[in-house]
Amino acid sequence: MQYEKNILDEIKTFLPPTAQIALLKVPYERPAIEFIDMDGDSVSEIVYAYYWQGEYYIMLLKYYDNAWKVLDTVKGKGYNITYFNQAPITSKDKNNLIVGWQVGAIWSDLSVYELQDNKLKDLVNVNKYFSKIEVEDMQSTKGKNGTYELALWKHDTGEAYEVEIYRWLDNKFELALDAKYPYPSIERLMDLKKQICRDSDKYRRKQ
Repeated sequence: MQYEKNILDEIKTFLPPTAQIALLKVPYERPAIEFIDMDGDSVSEIVYAYYWQGEYYIMLLKYYDNAWKVLDTVKGKGYNITYFNQAPITSKDKNNLIVGWQVGAIWSDLSVYELQDNKLKDLVNVNKYFSKIEVEDMQSTKGKNGTYELALWKHDTGEAYEVEIYRWLDNKFELALDAKYPYPSIERLMDLKKQICRDSDKYRRKQ
């Protein structure tokens, strides 16, 4: 689409020489670009990841004074990107950027970014590793509240998986023990294992 090409061309003007926009490889190949209202002003910013000199970075653009301008750039913490999406994690009135940084064959490290004083702040202050992530507004004993929880699937041993569900509460991530997450059947677990193996194989082939 011409619109997408125009955005890509605009983004490329802010990249360092020889840098390349990161490509997500699963579930399908696409540029790591999101249009996100991160400050709650009902106007979307552009957030994207790029690869430069052996490292991954995230850049945030905001449109003001009739032009796109760089607000912030942060360095990544993995050798690839497995997840790049948005959801209202800290507030139902604005969105956060959620990133999975690949740190192993089937392991990613979580980052959840919030815009604070025009800077991207990672709200995850300790490593949270996962094999698969699901992000949704989950039912709890109090119903849904418009902010999303994060379900982190962790491969344990053999066919076993552990699922931890986190919620942003009192300015930190806490286990959402009251979340009514639909724990999967044996068949669903087998499908997940196959998917993780396929995704891992895709990343190994395309590195």
